[in-house]
Amino acid sequence: MKYMYWVLISLLIFWETNALQDIYAFSVIWQYTTNILLVGYFAYLLNISIPYRKATQLLRLQ
Repeated sequence: MKYMYWVLISLLIFWETNALQDIYAFSVIWQYTTNILLVGYFAYLLNISIPYRKATQLLRLQ
């Protein structure tokens, strides 16, 4: 169930930051950075482990 909450919160974050970017016209880089930080923060609050090492290894292989 916590994964479902995390997906819903993540979708809400993406939707809201997109709306704020349209209103205040701040940089897209700040929008994506904020999205990543907030999704990671809520994953931390919900005790969801994100395999950072595995993800970085996959990025290095490509």
